[in-house]
Amino acid sequence: MTTSFFLQMLLNGLQLASIYILVALGFTLIFGILHIVNMAQGSVFMLGGYAIWLTFVVLGLNYYVSLLLTIIIVAGIGLFFEKAVFRRLQGLVMPTVIVSLALMQVLEQTVILTFGIKEKIVPTPFPGLLKFWGTVFPTQRLVIMLIAIALTAALVWWVQKSKIGLALRAVAMDRETASIYGISSTRYGALAFALGFGLAGAAGGLIAPLYYVDPMMGAQPLLKMFTVIVVGGLGSLPGTILAGIILGLIDSFVATLFNSVAAAMVGFAMIIGVLVVRPTGLLGHE
Repeated sequence: MTTSFFLQMLLNGLQLASIYILVALGFTLIFGILHIVNMAQGSVFMLGGYAIWLTFVVLGLNYYVSLLLTIIIVAGIGLFFEKAVFRRLQGLVMPTVIVSLALMQVLEQTVILTFGIKEKIVPTPFPGLLKFWGTVFPTQRLVIMLIAIALTAALVWWVQKSKIGLALRAVAMDRETASIYGISSTRYGALAFALGFGLAGAAGGLIAPLYYVDPMMGAQPLLKMFTVIVVGGLGSLPGTILAGIILGLIDSFVATLFNSVAAAMVGFAMIIGVLVVRPTGLLGHE
């Protein structure tokens, strides 16, 4: 294996990881704050793809403006469903699973009725190739990776250092104690839901120019998301990031050297191995 070939697989793996992490972080925020299992997170990812198509392709807006609007639009949808549906189901695991599965179908069927089943093409706003150290890497993939890393870093910093982030962590640890100190679990729960939807929407908007947009595009990210959160530890932001990087590298290296089926098998074997040794995940806790 040449150095350039290794670097190519490494960069591809990190780009995949950056998308897996965004989707999984959104789920982790919602579960960590509200204890809601959002099975519709893949469909939220799909909404991000359609939002970027509408704003960037149909309306002709600047890509960065379109991405920002995509995050805002999808986060707003999250706020709506949190208030209209999920606020009444906080802490009820099975009802939230069933409702979110129903929401997944509602979102997919609404998109089909509105835009049809045919896939939509989002042209790359960053054409061309970058050449360095003997490796050729698409500019679009590098931009996706850098934006996703920036969003992830900003979220982690914000949760760890800001007053609002401190309040979110307080609600996640103990809602009743947080309420004694005047921290509204309802308000911060809504914020977590909006952030969770916004991150998944951002991931869908970022990845859309690489493939195409269709109502079923969220199925694969949903599977990858559950792999990441199970391996990393349910509710753990650092665990989610670590597991996302591991899975992205596995998918890139194994799929390139063998095939995508082998990559999926290694991913599932990793789940089994981690849970046998550490049932709470790599960085999870009881």
